[in-house]
Amino acid sequence: MGNIKLLDRSTIDKIAAGEVVERPVSIVKELLENSIDAGSKKVEIEIKRGGKSYIRVTDNGSGIMEDDIDLIFKRHATSKIRVIEDLYSFNTLGFRGEALSSISAVSRVRLVSRSLYDDVGFDITVDAGEVIKKESAASNYGTTIEVFDLFYNTPVRLKFLKSDTTEANSVVDIVERLALLRPDISFRLINNGKEVINTIGSNSLKDVIFDIYKKDVYDNLLEIDENLGLGRLNGYIGTPKIARGNRNRQSFFINGRYIKSYLLMKAVAEGYTSFLMQHQFPFFVLNLSLEPSCVDVNIHPSKMEVSFENSSEVYRQIYHAVRNRLNALTADDVVEVSLENNTLSESHERSGSIDNSVFNKSRFVIKNAENKKTIPHTSAANPGSVVDNRGLDIISRSLNESIGDIRKDEGSDDLVLNESVVEPDLSRKTDSFEQINILDENNIDSHGEIRVIGQLFNTYIIAQIGDKMYIIDQHAAHEKINFERFIKNLNERDIVSQQLLMPVVLNLSRNEMQIITRFIDVFSNVGFEIEEFGMDSYIIRAVPFSFFKMDIEVLFIELLDNLSDIYDIKNIENIKDRIANAACKASIKGGHTLSNFEAENLIKELLELDAPFNCPHGRPTMITMSRYELEKKFKRIV
Repeated sequence: MGNIKLLDRSTIDKIAAGEVVERPVSIVKELLENSIDAGSKKVEIEIKRGGKSYIRVTDNGSGIMEDDIDLIFKRHATSKIRVIEDLYSFNTLGFRGEALSSISAVSRVRLVSRSLYDDVGFDITVDAGEVIKKESAASNYGTTIEVFDLFYNTPVRLKFLKSDTTEANSVVDIVERLALLRPDISFRLINNGKEVINTIGSNSLKDVIFDIYKKDVYDNLLEIDENLGLGRLNGYIGTPKIARGNRNRQSFFINGRYIKSYLLMKAVAEGYTSFLMQHQFPFFVLNLSLEPSCVDVNIHPSKMEVSFENSSEVYRQIYHAVRNRLNALTADDVVEVSLENNTLSESHERSGSIDNSVFNKSRFVIKNAENKKTIPHTSAANPGSVVDNRGLDIISRSLNESIGDIRKDEGSDDLVLNESVVEPDLSRKTDSFEQINILDENNIDSHGEIRVIGQLFNTYIIAQIGDKMYIIDQHAAHEKINFERFIKNLNERDIVSQQLLMPVVLNLSRNEMQIITRFIDVFSNVGFEIEEFGMDSYIIRAVPFSFFKMDIEVLFIELLDNLSDIYDIKNIENIKDRIANAACKASIKGGHTLSNFEAENLIKELLELDAPFNCPHGRPTMITMSRYELEKKFKRIV
């Protein structure tokens, strides 16, 4: 007797459902796409417990005809296509005929609908794929589908769902994407009884962008509406001012379908080359209209992956469309950072000069586990005049670093020679250099003196320690120092806060407000003073001292981005690392000319760390070459 058996229908349906229904957001997406295909102009979504226990989608579309009742929960039953050739010409979001069958296989479903052509509606209930009730019912035109107890009959799948908050955030995200796709439709989302999205269906994409991303994004939009050789590209991209540290604010649609395509995101990103710093990602909401036969959306049941008939040409044309629009930027569109809100202007940072009046008008707050003290700062030029109190060494050291004489040698060569020598305490043995890209495997000469030779390209410090030459990346080195200092202060609960002369008001998106609510106690513990300030706003009144010379608004929004994928607020070490990484942005940049004193002290502080060889982002802080290796290169030694 053979071992191969046909699976029963229930098992087949549950396996098939796993391809379509992965999470609550999968259900919401499929149901919303059906509502859009039905010509709806108003759609309401309600979820509870992130959609695990309850999902409801109500629309005012064309409804389901009475004659179709017996087929709507059957697999591969669809009104969208008839034959395989239709896959190359259809223009609807749904087409596979699997959504309702898959949803009903792993949950309890109730559907109430009335077609525009019927006098009454119908009410049908399905439990694990089996119809248990079907009757006529009074109903408005359109369709309401309720989904109860997702995965109740497949508990293994249920336990792999994420937290209620995480699942709800995913639902919010897909509703926002579809609202951007169809600004002519009014979308309303209710989560646990609270309204979180409500678009008016004005048919204005800019209105939806304002509703989702708020005024800062709305004021920095660049419209694109261009005929390409293969189709038409229209929508909005953002100016460099609103670039962020992740891709969360990027939406691409193909023929009115939300998709995720590395090819298209890369094409847009390449268009921003030279306009954005590394690891910054632009804002965009773009729709590419192509002949349906030029793109295949039947790759995955989620219908979010596509392939193109001529991908290289699609890439090239999108790149040029974005690039041409950015080349038309005016001076008003260029990123501008000012001294407002106690931050340094771009020109000040380049020259290294700092306006001491900022410090003269500021006050500092020492926060620790027991108390919070206000310390008046009497003179920026003389930090030693601050009263002797806990945390004084942190303030003094930070002020010395920040307002030290960072000179600018006009007209100097890239290599600034320097014959001075310092003798730091290097008695402690350091770790092996095997971790980084070096030319020998010996340790730092812990008994050697530091001799700074000069600065190369205003970015790298060349120094001699013992019989080795070291090249130190000044930015990576200072990042490492700032990171370790900030972590140390956090661990010792010795936090210095600076009150802002002009508090910063943040207009936040719904997702950002959820993040700030989740981490509000963490922010307070690390030195931020933040309060609610109106419906969609928070106000920052104080920041950790390490952040004092940065653009607070830009930095804090980026910090929210960095924390967006952390849902366990007990994961303290990870959270600390993310915040400390943000503090690294106050580090000396490449291109700054350093004085002899500053270069020497930078090296000394770096070598005092337990693991000085890599910056917080993994880049090496220094490379080295021994005298022996150097002389071999010059053929002095055979």
